[in-house]
Amino acid sequence: MGLPADGRHPSLNSPETASRISPRLLESPDSKPHAAPDSAFKEHTVGFTVYYRTTEPVDPSTRVAIDASCTKLCRGRTWLSCEPVSFFGGDDDGHMMGGSKPNFMPHPDDVASAMSEGLPDGTVQDALDVLCQLSRDHRVDWEISHDDSDGPIGFIRSGQADPEVVVRIEAFGSLGDLLAEYGLDEFGGPVDDDDNGPRILSFGPNDD
Repeated sequence: MGLPADGRHPSLNSPETASRISPRLLESPDSKPHAAPDSAFKEHTVGFTVYYRTTEPVDPSTRVAIDASCTKLCRGRTWLSCEPVSFFGGDDDGHMMGGSKPNFMPHPDDVASAMSEGLPDGTVQDALDVLCQLSRDHRVDWEISHDDSDGPIGFIRSGQADPEVVVRIEAFGSLGDLLAEYGLDEFGGPVDDDDNGPRILSFGPNDD
């Protein structure tokens, strides 16, 4: 059975799937991309990104301390499935902000390199854990958003993520497996393996 005219597998048009995955990720490749929530974010990122911003301005000494803690917390992982937590320059009001892009379809070469390191993967859920730990350690709260959201989808307060944030992040984390199941790329179209070989959609530590 061929794909419909929009190039997406019928399962990705179902209400159940649509409720779990960002509409940005269900668009066809030639659809106009959504703008990032803020112009300061947009100039630093390309593609689908999860954003985080402190709810209050952060003084310079706290900013330095958060950066140092973040570097330590992100060590020991390959971060193949998602970029590690990292921060931009901040906005004019002194808020600390950053973004991480999930990697739904790691290239086989990147997978091989990550596996050779012998370290666990770093996922979007791990990035959320890092933000929660930074919240606890430095007494900062975060607002969480992404490219397709109109403002925050929720918050991390006192080290605890809102349930809605957890649900959304888990959905992003499982998208690679869903695409792999149907042999689709990150836009919901068929994977073209002619040039680059098979695409490997998920990677994680060996549980054995």
